[in-house]
Amino acid sequence: MKIDKQETKKTKKREEILGIINNWALSTTAHGFGNIARAEKKLLKLIWLCFLILSIGYCTYQVVSYIIRYCQFNVTSSSKIIYEEPTNFPSIVICNINSYDGSEVRNFTDQILFEKNISLDDYEPVDFVQRAADYFKSTFEALALQNKFNLYFNG
Repeated sequence: MKIDKQETKKTKKREEILGIINNWALSTTAHGFGNIARAEKKLLKLIWLCFLILSIGYCTYQVVSYIIRYCQFNVTSSSKIIYEEPTNFPSIVICNINSYDGSEVRNFTDQILFEKNISLDDYEPVDFVQRAADYFKSTFEALALQNKFNLYFNG
C-alpha cells in the first residue's frame, strides 16, 4: 500500500512537470518546441525534434565559430600616403561641450584664403545648418500639403 502511494505521488509529480513543460512548449516563441508538443503522430514529433536539434546545433556551431574567430584577433590593415593636389578639406565636427574661439576660426579662415589667393569679395561661406534646416522645412511642408490633399480627395 505504501509503495502504491509513492508510485501515485511520483506519477502525479511527473504529470504535473510534463504539463508545465507542455504549456511552456505551446506558448513559447521558439516554434519548434510548440510544433513538437502539438504533433499527434510520433513520426511527426520525431521529424520536428530532428529539425530542432539540427537548428540548435547549427546555431551553436555558428556562435562558437564566430567567437573563436573573434578571439584570434586577426586584423589586416594597410596604410598609404597619397599626395593629391588640390587636397579636399576633411569634414569637421565641433562638439558643443568644447567651446571654440570664433576669432581664432576667423583668423584661420583668413589665413587659408590668403594662402590660396582668394579675395574676401569672392569668398562666400556656406551655412550648412541653414541649408539642412531649409531642406527639412521643405520636406515637412510637402508632407503637410500631401496630407491636406489626401483629406480632400480621400475623405
